[in-house]
Order: sequence, then C-alpha cells, then structure tokens
Amino acid sequence: MVRLTDDVEKQILAFLRAGGTPHVAAQAAGISADRFAQWFQEGKSPRGRRRYRRFAQAVEQAAAQARLGAEVNIHRDKPLEWLKQGPAGGEWGRSPGKRSSGFLTMVEVQALLAEVLMALEEYPEARQVAARALEPSEAAAQRESARTKRSTRGGGRA
Repeated sequence: MVRLTDDVEKQILAFLRAGGTPHVAAQAAGISADRFAQWFQEGKSPRGRRRYRRFAQAVEQAAAQARLGAEVNIHRDKPLEWLKQGPAGGEWGRSPGKRSSGFLTMVEVQALLAEVLMALEEYPEARQVAARALEPSEAAAQRESARTKRSTRGGGRA
C-alpha cells in the first residue's frame, strides 16, 4: 500500500499550486487518482485521521493558491474580464467553503468520481461504461449534443 509521506504531499501540493488538477497532480507524484481520492475523502471526514485531515486542508489551500494566481493574472492582463467575473460578477466575499449554490469543488467532484469507479471494481463492465461516460472527449460531446437534439425534438410534440 502506498503511504502518504511528507515528500509525496509536498510534490502533490507543488503541482496543485502550479495549476494542476488534483488527480493529475497526484499521478505526477506517482500516486493513482483512486488513492488520492481515498486520502482526500478520509481527510474530509470528521472521523478521518489527523494526517489526512491536514492533507485535505493543504490540498484545498494549494488549489485556492493556484486559483488566486490565475485571478491575479486575469486582473493584470484582462481587467474587464476580472471585473465581470470578480466584484461585479458576485464572486467576491463569498467563502469557497460556504457555497450557496450547492456545487462541489473540482477536488470534491474528482474524489467522488474516483470513489464511484472504485465501487464498481467488482463490476468491470459497469466500471468500463462509467469510465467511458466520464471521459472528456469529442465523442462524449457529440453524444451529449445528440441527446440534447433528441430531447428538444421530443419535447416540442403535443
């Protein structure tokens, strides 16, 4: 079993701060996306071990630091976009941990999806179908487009 060491954590956090997504940062550090999701989920649990709770907090902080870096760059390079998405767009002053919209963060979504795929390990065909459906690809976009067209056509009939 791969262990969460200080060195592995430092690598993951550095990759996150550089702008990597959580599962890619973990893989770049030699950790599978599934293992990363387990560590993060344990860290988000009130009953999780202190080591993993600190890790989850550090992951969220590193992701926020990367986001801040991107916001600073947009502020500098495209101030009008910054104004639209920032203070005038209603994002400022709202704590990321207290989302009123009910949406999950990218880290939470990735951890949840990894957990779903792990739960399907005993059902290889279902896992393969789920993994394929989760792939960001041109084919997936085309399938979604076709579904939307069908539902639009079907919804207009009396």
